[in-house]
Amino acid sequence: MDLRDLSFDEYKRLRLNLKHAAAVERLRNLRITELRGTVRMDTLRVSLPDVLLTTTRSRIGGSLEADFAALRPDARGTLSARLDAQIAPQRRAHHRAARRSASLAATHRQMDPRPLRRRSAEVSLRLTGNLRNLAIQRLALNVPGLIRAQVDGAVRNASTRWRSGHLNYVAATQTTRRVRALLPRSAASTVRLPDALRLMGALDFAGADYRTHFALQEGRGNVYGRAAVDLQREDYSAQIDLQRFELAQFVKGQPIGPLTGRLGIEGRGFNADAVRANLRATADIREGHYDRYPLSGIGLRAALRVATPWSILRLATR
Repeated sequence: MDLRDLSFDEYKRLRLNLKHAAAVERLRNLRITELRGTVRMDTLRVSLPDVLLTTTRSRIGGSLEADFAALRPDARGTLSARLDAQIAPQRRAHHRAARRSASLAATHRQMDPRPLRRRSAEVSLRLTGNLRNLAIQRLALNVPGLIRAQVDGAVRNASTRWRSGHLNYVAATQTTRRVRALLPRSAASTVRLPDALRLMGALDFAGADYRTHFALQEGRGNVYGRAAVDLQREDYSAQIDLQRFELAQFVKGQPIGPLTGRLGIEGRGFNADAVRANLRATADIREGHYDRYPLSGIGLRAALRVATPWSILRLATR
């Protein structure tokens, strides 16, 4: 450890300048190769202008400038935070044990995490404001060759149950080969994870009410949707529009052609056994086929209402 400056005066002002520190945690084989940064703090605010933490596989840097008042619900102060990280998972002990055990050899081949270790995941965060009005300028994740995702927006009254806000999100996969290699055989034989998926949308929330709209693109097909849920009243609804959506790209061995149509669901009650639980679902297929059989023009209606002592289920087609 190299500590160049440490002071604390009668006005409760702390100053610390750590030039270098390193440590080893042998139980988990964690090696901190570099820890450095400056801390300035008094009774009103804290400042960490440049902090760096590195291990043998990761690098985390950031800064924080914050009034302590910004962290209270009345939030009269301001804060600014930055985080940039490159993180690679550590080799776990049970993976080493699997290599030594012939009885676990097959499991190890299926769950070998080495493809995910080739390059580090990157995380980036930028925040400004306070807990009353917090601006998320950037929250990003990048796993090279696998996925990129980003969120931005604003949250109000973040520390109270009356929190509200608006968040935009976007994500895009590049290749899912590494994820497919981790699937158990039972899932890998029936489920396909296509490459080059793109998702974008927005989330609005106020208290217990959450609403989102989104668009998903896969190849030449698109899915547009909107959904809402009230966690307090247990109301929910969703509507999905399909435009030449290639469902066969997600399910192996099923000769389902591109689908165009609309799906809908609305109901109340997260517990299907609750007395007030009810559910209504609709499906209308305008274009599509299964093998040589056309599905165009098919419409389904379903309703479920729980009534003591029986549940009532109604199905209808058009």
